[in-house]
Amino acid sequence: MKIRKSLIVGTWMTMLVSVGLAILLIVWQIWPYLTTPFTAPWRIWPTSGRVKSEVYNERSLPIAAAHALIVRSDTGDVSVHGADVSAISYSFRNVAWGSSAENAAARLDRVQLDVSQSGPTVEFNIKAINDMGFMVIGRSPYTMLVITVPHQMAVNVIGRLGDVALSDTIGTATLLADAGQVTARHVEGKVSLTASLGNVIADNVRGELIEATTSSGSVRASDIHSLGLLSLRTNLGEVVLNRGTANSLVMQADSGRVDVSNSTVDQTAKISCNLGELQINNVAAQRYELSTDSGSIHADGVLGVLEAHASLGEIHITHADVSQLTLSTASGSVFYAGKLGVGPHRASTNLGSVQLQLPSNIALNVDLAASLGSVHSALPVTVVDSEPSSHLRGTVNNGGPSLLMRADTGDVALERLTE
Repeated sequence: MKIRKSLIVGTWMTMLVSVGLAILLIVWQIWPYLTTPFTAPWRIWPTSGRVKSEVYNERSLPIAAAHALIVRSDTGDVSVHGADVSAISYSFRNVAWGSSAENAAARLDRVQLDVSQSGPTVEFNIKAINDMGFMVIGRSPYTMLVITVPHQMAVNVIGRLGDVALSDTIGTATLLADAGQVTARHVEGKVSLTASLGNVIADNVRGELIEATTSSGSVRASDIHSLGLLSLRTNLGEVVLNRGTANSLVMQADSGRVDVSNSTVDQTAKISCNLGELQINNVAAQRYELSTDSGSIHADGVLGVLEAHASLGEIHITHADVSQLTLSTASGSVFYAGKLGVGPHRASTNLGSVQLQLPSNIALNVDLAASLGSVHSALPVTVVDSEPSSHLRGTVNNGGPSLLMRADTGDVALERLTE
């Protein structure tokens, strides 16, 4: 037993020493880059006691035949703006800090900007190489590239470390940032916005297909108009849409809330999250598919076919006019206030109460049951079959579409709509 304990202790000590040596080696290799101050908006280290070196260039490219732009950037922010111009122009700022003027100037040389043209395509390449031949680690040197193009321009920007922004262009737009924020404003065309680590912002974007995706960060969209699919997704963060129109809508957050308001969808609005709440306000669609694994669903002013499913959370629907209703949750209460159409309709929960508020003149065939709880109807029901306090089946106003209400543990109530 003592030998076994000694072996275990020795193994753990060896592992700890190995990990410690590995950490020391990594820190030793990247320390010159980590101790260099960040530039705005990420500056977290003071610049006092360090020497700054900077290069700024402006240039115009008289290329009338170009209608496509490609930008590849290893480091720094990239902004592309459309304007009433016939040529492409750009400004390039390269900033570095060092312990001396010579050291700072040497850091500037690690970044190279190449501009080339192949047929109708103009390409910008920003390469950043450190002393060991790898991509620069840290924020020094740091670059800012601003490009002005004619409004009619297809744009493709691929950024590795830094923000990517596009505005006032017409044409296919593809923006990608590995680590940084992606922003598109006043853009028209087929638009794809992707961030691996950072937020995605879309404002006043129009096109036949619009996609905004991030792995870690929020997606915020406003004044979005898609003739086809509008897709907004994040793995970690919130998804928000205000004032949007689309033929079909997909909004998804693996961990975070989803909020959509003042929007119109011609066909299906599919809105879901694994961990977080759904908030829908004043959204018109032919069909709604709402789902959450852990979180509540709140919807106000929905129209059309409504399906809402929650594994753990309540469902709360108000000011609705639904032709076909399906509400279910495994754990949580269900509340619905509004009108019902052709049906069939169903509202159920395993653990919680179910309450529907409907107009007093509605005509229904109702089947209300609570396995462990009570059943109540404020609407007059012509009873076909009933059990004391737990099951009620019959017709309301001579019958109509079917309504099934179920609660395994909780009460079931059919109330008059007061509004």
